[in-house]
Amino acid sequence: MSLRARLVALIFCCFGAAFAPGQVVVTGYTETGNLPANDDDYSGAIDLGFAIDFGGSTFTQTYVSNNGYITFGGGSYDYYPYPIDANYVSNGSPGLPIIAAFFADVDTRDPNSGIVSWGTGLVDGNAAFVVNWDHVGEYGTTVFSPNTFGLILVSRTDLGTGNFDVYFNYEEITWDHGGRVVVGFHDGNATTPGYYSAPGSFQINDGQDVYAQGAFLDSGTNSLANATNTGAAGLLTFVARDGGFESVAEITPIPEPSTYALLVLGLAVIGFSVRRRRKS
Repeated sequence: MSLRARLVALIFCCFGAAFAPGQVVVTGYTETGNLPANDDDYSGAIDLGFAIDFGGSTFTQTYVSNNGYITFGGGSYDYYPYPIDANYVSNGSPGLPIIAAFFADVDTRDPNSGIVSWGTGLVDGNAAFVVNWDHVGEYGTTVFSPNTFGLILVSRTDLGTGNFDVYFNYEEITWDHGGRVVVGFHDGNATTPGYYSAPGSFQINDGQDVYAQGAFLDSGTNSLANATNTGAAGLLTFVARDGGFESVAEITPIPEPSTYALLVLGLAVIGFSVRRRRKS
């Protein structure tokens, strides 16, 4: 392959990654329920349509919180996120297994806000449970600002009983409630916990609250809409096998278009230099 062809291929790959859609294709989707406009409400028990092995416990139902997460074994109205770490079980409410796409103080009562809904479908032929926080608002603000994100559980019984995948999808994050946000999961085990907290999540260090204010916003240092561990912007995945989650692939930012412009310019300069050397 010529140098020019290699440069074109590399540029194409870079731009393809930059603009890859951050979404999971769900077919045959049927909405089965929603939470009417509220502040801090949560659903009753909802059938997933399949069984998952989460931390050694089998669950066929979940509870959807208005505040950006789902729990197992019971529902939670918690609006103030607690860190997902080794102390989660003693701090949580009451240490319920949790999967949090964006655990923050969501308020959908503003007339401009969307609501939280859920349903079932298929992902690559596997049964899936989908939750959407569509254009939802923030508690305590006078000017409406939207966040749109989603969570998908996908049954992977094709790879073993109770196995499943989790996807977080972020389309737009414009508020973070002063940095009081947690993204991750915890299986609720106190002795040998399985958990993960995404970089930028709220933490407690030496008894002090630590907020990475603005980190998760579209323009933030840990922008969720531009983050990936799949290659697609705004799409994160976590893999659960045999009751535990596998190591989480590193979450990295998708470079801004301006970064790619600089890369293209650099590649063009390299190509020009090589051509000059060949001619000389």
